[in-house]
Amino acid sequence: MLIHVYGCYGVNMETSFRLEDVYLLKSGWIIVYVHVRGGRELGKNWHLMGMGPNKLNSMLDLISSTNHLHHKLKYSSPSLTAATAHSAGGLVLVSSLLHPECTNLCRNPANEIIRAVVLQAPFLDPVSALLASPLPSELAEWGDVVNKKDDLDLVLSYSPYELIRKHSLNTNLLILAGEQDQRVPISQSIKFICRLKNRLHPAEHKRALLFVDFHSGHFNSFSSPTASEDYDPYHQRVIRNTFLTNVIDSNEYA
Repeated sequence: MLIHVYGCYGVNMETSFRLEDVYLLKSGWIIVYVHVRGGRELGKNWHLMGMGPNKLNSMLDLISSTNHLHHKLKYSSPSLTAATAHSAGGLVLVSSLLHPECTNLCRNPANEIIRAVVLQAPFLDPVSALLASPLPSELAEWGDVVNKKDDLDLVLSYSPYELIRKHSLNTNLLILAGEQDQRVPISQSIKFICRLKNRLHPAEHKRALLFVDFHSGHFNSFSSPTASEDYDPYHQRVIRNTFLTNVIDSNEYA
């Protein structure tokens, strides 16, 4: 089972056609879209209940939904479940696997509720971004970390980059990042991977992978003027599916 999640900025996560999911569907996978609070799928209040001081609701919704899929609907099990997210959705996904209030909801040991995670251009260090030059939409979504200590403390409490200092990420991770990304710099992914690997035994380093595409931007687009004309915009999707099938189907990773 592959879970898609976003839950930020009041964006509707549409259940649209995704070419990369076709291969998984034909291989017997179940594709699930989890509409957590923070999106706008159920109206304006759904967004308000998952932004600012209510942001933790997004993470709690993801864990509660995953538990429901496993234990009530019996669609899958933790060892056969993967999840993927893009940009700010990566914060929601990773925080849900690290934050103590979320892991307390897990019925499995520690936070072993999702076996494989794929993040594309993930927003993993919100504090550094918000301290730099936040846009008005970011201030409304996350809070004013420059002028309000309560907002800063709150964002620090669920920032994946801060959580990974003290908590273990018990899943197999692949991050796909683009060097041309103007929204979320690849430094966020690099810093997170380095901090994560510092917590892992060297034999476990293969569980945390980072792929940097020198030609792609935030939306995996052909954005580099120096890229060759035969650049393939679909290769990240192939890498994603190869990783997922290796982890879930072939039990290649622990």
